Amino acid sequence: MNLRKFLGLLLIFVATGGIIFCGFGIIKIWQVKPALTQAASDNLALLDETLIATEGGLNGLSQLVQTTSTDVASLQITTQALAQTIHDTNPMLDSLIILAGKDFPDAITAAQTSLASAQSSALLIDNVLGALTSIPFLPVSQYKPEIPLHTSLAQVSTSLDSIPLSMATIQTSLSASKANLGSSKVN
Repeated sequence: MNLRKFLGLLLIFVATGGIIFCGFGIIKIWQVKPALTQAASDNLALLDETLIATEGGLNGLSQLVQTTSTDVASLQITTQALAQTIHDTNPMLDSLIILAGKDFPDAITAAQTSLASAQSSALLIDNVLGALTSIPFLPVSQYKPEIPLHTSLAQVSTSLDSIPLSMATIQTSLSASKANLGSSKVN
């Protein structure tokens, strides 16, 4: 029975030690409780501030995404309008290319041909007027213009010579512009 007593006393001693240890722990917890409570409170306040700052950042990001979405939609509309304008410009450029490359040079050539014919007729008229006004005893002064009509017509015709070359340059420029517009089409 001694062993039983010994075990009983040992259990009482261990139980008493446990109670003392728990009491000491409770006292220490009460002593540390304000610091732990303050630290936990500070950490929770910091976490709250972090969450509020994160919410503000996410709200700002949301507004930025909405603004960017609106800007992208506006850019898309503008790009589509530009594409339509480029598409609509092609027939006008085709007409201008034909005008600069064929119609206008043909009109200049026709005008120069007409001026050459008029120049021949003007030379005949100049000669006839010169001969008529050189008849003695006629009460008309002699026909002697500073620049005869046929010479003026020749000068006009000569001044038109550079226009077809300029029109060819314009046609080349318009064709290049049309090609550039065609390559910049937006789908």
